[in-house]
Amino acid sequence: MYRDGENCFIQQAFSPDGNFRSQLASRVTVSDDGNCVSEWNTDVSAIARFLGA
Repeated sequence: MYRDGENCFIQQAFSPDGNFRSQLASRVTVSDDGNCVSEWNTDVSAIARFLGA
């Protein structure tokens, strides 16, 4: 998940060994192959409501 102000962008990630540490980097919206990276957008308040905060 990447935060930009009140906006949050969630990207699907795959890690065969369950270690996502190697994927912690700046947000990328286009792959090395030139394809758009699949992502969903939401905002901080929607996430807080979901978590019951």
